[in-house]
Amino acid sequence: MQKLKLNPQLFSEVADLIKTRCCNCYEENCLLLDDGETHICPQLITPSHIICRYFFESVLPGDKALLKRITEL
Repeated sequence: MQKLKLNPQLFSEVADLIKTRCCNCYEENCLLLDDGETHICPQLITPSHIICRYFFESVLPGDKALLKRITEL
């Protein structure tokens, strides 16, 4: 997966999408990283790039307008 750069506005929209639509995000923690300890979603603390393959492949396509804006950068 290529690293897609995010400006502050896009990062805010990505974070909102993760918090509302990602089934692996619970109270801003990533369930995929759960090892008995809570781990904040890495995508929520990485403001410059999309790094989560699950988000990119499974969540972001649900918001076609945001996907288009991000991939056009």
